[in-house]
Amino acid sequence: FASLCSSLLNVRILGSYINPVHPDEDERRHGIDVFNRFLSVANAYGAYAVATETGSIDPDCGYHPDTGKEETLSLFYRSLECMMNSAQKYNARVAIEPVSTNHTISTLKRMEDMIRCFDSDNLAIILDVANITPLSGIMERDGVSLPKPSDNALCAFLSDFISIAGPHLAAVHVKNYALDGKGAKISDLKADEGAINWNLACSFINERYPDIPFLIEGSLNDRELFLSSLEKEV
Repeated sequence: FASLCSSLLNVRILGSYINPVHPDEDERRHGIDVFNRFLSVANAYGAYAVATETGSIDPDCGYHPDTGKEETLSLFYRSLECMMNSAQKYNARVAIEPVSTNHTISTLKRMEDMIRCFDSDNLAIILDVANITPLSGIMERDGVSLPKPSDNALCAFLSDFISIAGPHLAAVHVKNYALDGKGAKISDLKADEGAINWNLACSFINERYPDIPFLIEGSLNDRELFLSSLEKEV
């Protein structure tokens, strides 16, 4: 538990969440310029990565059917190439956070292809379990998604992500999700309120990445409540 507490407080990631496939070219270029400026100062702030999600054809990063098209993926790759060039220039890292369904890098297969294309020390991956979980939830062995995934299903899901991210995994976002009465995902819940067993998830990840930072999304009070919930289960 002490090791988990230390990593939960060890924040070393800057956030510059842009839309790298924004449909307006001027807005897209402006976002990339802002991101690159963050990369230029990352070392001065003691951060080893600058994080972003991978965007949507919808200007507000909501769902758009064209986001999954190959031409959108190609546009994202061109944007990422610009950011990676800056990362190399400033000896920094671009941290990519995949998001299911709504964003360009929305599946583990797309994440794997991206890593293969940009296999560099300047590329990092952020695991946000709630975000990368499909809209129908984490699948069990029989193909059914339960309101609260079994321990085996959760560990298998984490293992699949980790096996692809490998040494690129730089941080874990800690928040939660739930399934509504129709089995659809409700996102962005507090870490201690939802389907993910974070006591298990933290232990599983921490065993494989002992020094990885866990970043709790929410207020300081949310952090304290989450740490208390972990302590009770240890």
